[in-house]
Amino acid sequence: MASNLTYKLIGHRSGDLDNNGQVNVADLTYMAAYMFTGGPPPQYEGVDDVDGSGGLDVADLTYLVAYLFTGGPDPAPCP
Repeated sequence: MASNLTYKLIGHRSGDLDNNGQVNVADLTYMAAYMFTGGPPPQYEGVDDVDGSGGLDVADLTYLVAYLFTGGPDPAPCP
């Protein structure tokens, strides 16, 4: 007897700080709030390190701005 199984891959996309499945301006706002005004941390570790440097800093914010508005490179893969 044959069986049909469906699998859903679960992963976390770098830059998707609000975990809605997309990288967009809402993620940029989320990152800025987390960094500068005590906003909540991302739900998953590493999604905020969009430049792949190993941690979150202003360079990640700049990288995400470039990706979203000037055709900059895709966010680095999550660790």
